[in-house]
Amino acid sequence: MYTKEDLRQIFRSQFNYTDWKNILLDFFKAKDILVKPQELQFDNNDAYGYYLGKTTTPEGLELGFFHFQINSGNVLRKRVGLRKLVEPFLKYDIDAAIAVFSDLHHWRMSFISDFGDTATSPKRFTYVFGDSSQYYNTPANRLVELQCKPLTLQALNEAFSVEALSKEFFDEYKDIYEHFCNFVYTHKNDASYFGPEFAQWEDKLVRDYVKKMLGRLVFLQFLQKKGWMGGNSN
Repeated sequence: MYTKEDLRQIFRSQFNYTDWKNILLDFFKAKDILVKPQELQFDNNDAYGYYLGKTTTPEGLELGFFHFQINSGNVLRKRVGLRKLVEPFLKYDIDAAIAVFSDLHHWRMSFISDFGDTATSPKRFTYVFGDSSQYYNTPANRLVELQCKPLTLQALNEAFSVEALSKEFFDEYKDIYEHFCNFVYTHKNDASYFGPEFAQWEDKLVRDYVKKMLGRLVFLQFLQKKGWMGGNSN
């Protein structure tokens, strides 16, 4: 059984089918995994894919498992196009899907459902992996939490929900902000950390400084993820 640290190591690496199969069994309660994945047919060579098997949720919904290898473009920037690879197969005894889309560097894990009012969007229900510099704490925590619950449609929505992700982000951001402010309050008179001008700063000036600095760091991270900083973000 995988631990959170095991999951984070897997998420930092390129897609590995053996690891993914074990994740399906341990965390998504897969019951009917094919010994040999069923190859899916496409009209072009931009991708090839496999149907891996399925499981049944407590509501009686069929959850299918898929893997798609992307030959054209990359999974960082593709969303809607990737979803369209799965859509034809949702019509055949499958109510929802957990799909992995991989290229040579990254892989995207998506929950896709067109069932009733729970229809998902390509932006809201997906994680992207394969960056060795990332911690991937949130998806690792989500899978461990999912393992302890019945695999209901609601549990899947919560595991992939961007609203909950946003709350976790801002909670962590607040903790970092408060920690940094406290650090500056404590050390602003220490010349080995800051210049002499910091000793004169009031608390509000310190808070404004930290807000501006963290905002710039977040923006730089955004530019890096978009590949707009002149280097290779892979």
